[in-house]
Amino acid sequence: MPESPWRTLIVAAASSRPVPVGIATVLGPVRGASKGARVRCSDGRLYVVKGTQVGRALVADQVVGRLGTAMGAPVPEVGLVNVPAEFVEEETFTLRARGFVPGVGHGSVLAREFDDGWDVEHIDAPGNRERFALLAALYGLALEPVVDLVCWRHGNANPHALPDRRERR
Repeated sequence: MPESPWRTLIVAAASSRPVPVGIATVLGPVRGASKGARVRCSDGRLYVVKGTQVGRALVADQVVGRLGTAMGAPVPEVGLVNVPAEFVEEETFTLRARGFVPGVGHGSVLAREFDDGWDVEHIDAPGNRERFALLAALYGLALEPVVDLVCWRHGNANPHALPDRRERR
């Protein structure tokens, strides 16, 4: 029986997987359900890292991050971060208490601190319309219908025509 083309592609991709960066310093916890941590890695950059405690969400984070980059959306650079056993054991408050286990996790480069609020600001700044459009398209592909982000959140839709997102779940 001939070998599946998928198997060949997967083996080739696995052999060219980027080498994970290592954690140099654990800086503290990150708010949110993923129970991530802010870390400085061996490449000198700051990351938000999520460990395998979040399960399949790691795959989604990598896929959406790479899709956003390919689209040109303003998303953080994503990569793989090695979470060594000694950091899980030593950093009891940040890593062990947050469910981290040793292994490879998802990392997002933290270029600077961002506000994770829902308010949309700087709409008139040069280039932001295009960036918002790319984020809306990525959001629509990955999460919820784009109408939630663009219309519903900004009051441009008839509230009787669109169901509340919480009611759909």
